[in-house]
Amino acid sequence: MNRKEKALLIAIGANLFLVALKFFLAGISGSMALQMSGWHSVQGLFVSLAVFVGFILSRKEESRLTRGISQTENVIALLISLFVFYLAYKMFIKMTEPRLHMLTNVPIVTLGAILGASICYFMARFKIYVGQATHSPSLVADGYHCRIHVVMEIAVIIGLAGYMVGFSNLDMLAAVVVTLFVLQTGIRLFTRALVSLTSKKVTADYSCHAAESRLQLTRPKTAITLAAVVLLTYIATGFYTIQWNERGIVRRFGQKIGNEISPGLHYRLPWPVDAVDRVAVDDIRKLETNAFLILTGDENLINANVATHYQVKNASDFLFNLEDPAKLVQDATRSALRQVVGEMGIDSILATAKAPVLEKTKLLAQSSLDDWKAGIHVVGVQLLQADPPSEVMEAFRDVASAREDRETYINQAFGYRDSTIPEARGKAEKVVMAAEGFSAERVNYALGESARFLQQHSQHDKARQVTETRLYVETMEKILSPVEKILINPEVKQGIMDLWFLEDNGKKTIIE
Repeated sequence: MNRKEKALLIAIGANLFLVALKFFLAGISGSMALQMSGWHSVQGLFVSLAVFVGFILSRKEESRLTRGISQTENVIALLISLFVFYLAYKMFIKMTEPRLHMLTNVPIVTLGAILGASICYFMARFKIYVGQATHSPSLVADGYHCRIHVVMEIAVIIGLAGYMVGFSNLDMLAAVVVTLFVLQTGIRLFTRALVSLTSKKVTADYSCHAAESRLQLTRPKTAITLAAVVLLTYIATGFYTIQWNERGIVRRFGQKIGNEISPGLHYRLPWPVDAVDRVAVDDIRKLETNAFLILTGDENLINANVATHYQVKNASDFLFNLEDPAKLVQDATRSALRQVVGEMGIDSILATAKAPVLEKTKLLAQSSLDDWKAGIHVVGVQLLQADPPSEVMEAFRDVASAREDRETYINQAFGYRDSTIPEARGKAEKVVMAAEGFSAERVNYALGESARFLQQHSQHDKARQVTETRLYVETMEKILSPVEKILINPEVKQGIMDLWFLEDNGKKTIIE
């Protein structure tokens, strides 16, 4: 490995470090200029790799394998240049969005950017020095290309420094400058790759002189092809999609045109003529007001915190009539809650009337937002906190405890009433039913006795002697049923018989 190859490997390692450093700094700061500078360093890394491969291939004789490797490199370079165009387009779209661009960790990031610019400057000097010493035009050209990076890094540093002193748009301006550098490098990379692919003879020489000579021979054809690709790409940028939960608003030179755009694939004039704003209208958004003091109707104070759930009902009003929708919703909710709470006592607010308070707050907040044409629909208001101030918290807790005890005693009394009254009613019903049963029994028994007597009376009239004998026998059966009886044959003479009265188990026995 010769000296220029070793020097280029050192440059590639430094470029890898710069890529990692710039993307890290862009991640912790949100700087668009640093992000585009990182992608520009990726381009520089690819150029250095291409030059290194050219050094390797230049040591071999031209063959089919060498031609294949060169063609592959040109295809990769072409794809990278197309990616660069897409990246530049996305950055331009980001820079035209109407949003406040906030940066973080700016002092530390500025020091990191200065370190990156220093590395880039010394690597440019190193490449030019080694290229001139080894008579390598490609390495010298790579060094001058790296020197241009230094100018771009200075623009990034100026943008960050301007942001620190209050010029918040300088970072955006630096991003525009870096994007133009990226676009210029992409066009050069695209042109060289296209020239190499369309030429009949491809060599592994990546020097600037060889590339420029091929470019002179095919300039008209390349310019037409490049113009056609750029034009088609520019026209294709007009296609856009609106998601299922979104509505779109098209602005032409900042002025709204047409109605809301429904979900699907649509087309508008490419940037900078038309721009599309997308608003998620089906998403439920949540906003908390944070705790604040409210004066109640009975001149007490409470700490309240509510959460408002809302969604966009008119995308046009939401975009063009509001500067800070979240703050507007917060102010409307606070104002409505103050009005509702100011008409009520603290006891009802803390105990029994929370649901009516929230419902009235929702209606008042919605009325205010409608008057302001905010294009916002309040879905609901949730009470997150409603407490008295900490100085009187214990007293309110005692009141709440006494209120709970009162409710407990009342519920116990209701429970006793609900258990005693049904029990008494049941007992009364039992007595009434027993009396009615006894009454029915006696009546039925009397009716039965009466019917039996009447039947006996009718039989007595028909056969008086037989009825009287039967009644006599039945009566004697009832009387003598508990007495043991002994029957004596009439033929036995009774004068010679002795009778004894014996008791056996309570029964009397007569013996004659």
